Amino acid sequence: MMVSEIIGGGSFQLRVETGETINPPSQKKDLFQSEEEEERPPVEILITKKGFVPKNVTVMVNQTVIWKNTQEKLDTLVLGTREIYDMKSGYLKPGDTFSWSFPQAGKFFYVDGVVIGRAGTIEVKKDYKRRS
Repeated sequence: MMVSEIIGGGSFQLRVETGETINPPSQKKDLFQSEEEEERPPVEILITKKGFVPKNVTVMVNQTVIWKNTQEKLDTLVLGTREIYDMKSGYLKPGDTFSWSFPQAGKFFYVDGVVIGRAGTIEVKKDYKRRS
């Protein structure tokens, strides 16, 4: 049996059988923290023998994207194009990963530098939610 209490604007749950106090994670946010500053989990893109999975992803500004080479034998090379031409993974052996964070909004394209025709898109958005 669980009993929930609200005390002093905070909350906790008390497990009656054991007397154990369980503090749920805080739902409070710093009202001055921008959406760009919030920590978001990274998005993973798998590099398979059929290409990038998923091929197109949407992330928020400063969110990290991780590419993971899941192929059994083939090395790969993730390269940014145009605006992100400086994004270069170096050769990724099977099992290796490469990560990149996008500091500005936009639509960005990347390719596999080893297998011709493999390409993907990262759409980076700002969150325009207003705080009240």
